[in-house]
Amino acid sequence: MASKLNKILVLGNSPHINEIDFDLIDPRIKTIGVNRIWLKHYPNYFFFNDVPILNELDLPEHKISKIKLIQNSICYSSQWIRKSPGVAIPNWVRIYPISDRTFFPDSVSNSIKIFKDQIIRGSSISDYVFYIAGVNLNWSDPSHFWKTMGYPSRGNHNNQVWYERRFNAMLSNFIKLKDSGVNMVSVTPGSRLNKIMRYENISNLYIK
Repeated sequence: MASKLNKILVLGNSPHINEIDFDLIDPRIKTIGVNRIWLKHYPNYFFFNDVPILNELDLPEHKISKIKLIQNSICYSSQWIRKSPGVAIPNWVRIYPISDRTFFPDSVSNSIKIFKDQIIRGSSISDYVFYIAGVNLNWSDPSHFWKTMGYPSRGNHNNQVWYERRFNAMLSNFIKLKDSGVNMVSVTPGSRLNKIMRYENISNLYIK
């Protein structure tokens, strides 16, 4: 008898996140969220690669959000975060190695790769299907869901040229994941991912 697939909703940070009704997501579906997803949803698994996320969570105005995130999420990162000089990794963050040094260190594809290689060790990846939300890989303005919330931009979040190069590297990562046997479905309308994987509407993951 075929095993029942474990459905994982992976949440990027594109404006598509604003279209998701998180109250309607089937409770049997686990979520992996990255970067500033905590402004909208506390996922089962939280991944980030950048020190600025830690710095923002340490701001006084985000004290309650940080507490809720730690209470609700398994928080993890990759060895890439150790490349930042002087960074102190808090004990609520698990650090995992990246097995493929050619893998571009974006948060979404890395969260899936580490989940596959480290967190579900002992289980078959064929027992999982990952639904990718909030990953467009096309430039837009606003570029992130949190910009529509009035959240201040940090870093290169308005640099279209920088992001377009990054999008190409991210797409290459997703192709590598697909070639390694990761079953992925895009639920982001208009995404470049829809050319390399099946697309479904996010409502298919809502409570029936």
